[in-house]
Amino acid sequence: MKHLRFYLVYLVLALCALFVFFHEDVYEPVAQPLTDIPLRLPGWEKVGDTRFSTAVLENLRPTEYLYRTYAGTGQRTVSLYIGSLLSG
Repeated sequence: MKHLRFYLVYLVLALCALFVFFHEDVYEPVAQPLTDIPLRLPGWEKVGDTRFSTAVLENLRPTEYLYRTYAGTGQRTVSLYIGSLLSG
């Protein structure tokens, strides 16, 4: 009886492994350029873009990056940085 529990656990793990291996309905996000991010968002508007220096880009090595400043109501500002690094 004691060994029956282990066999059941192994069976469940094996079935899970088979499910994951043969499951093909995997969602992969569509890669879109970062420049597709809107210039105007609800309550915010782009007021500037920033470009990194060559030295910074050599250290970060981004595949693509976006560094924008947005201004909101009351002249509040926020800086948005998004960088992507695709390997392979």
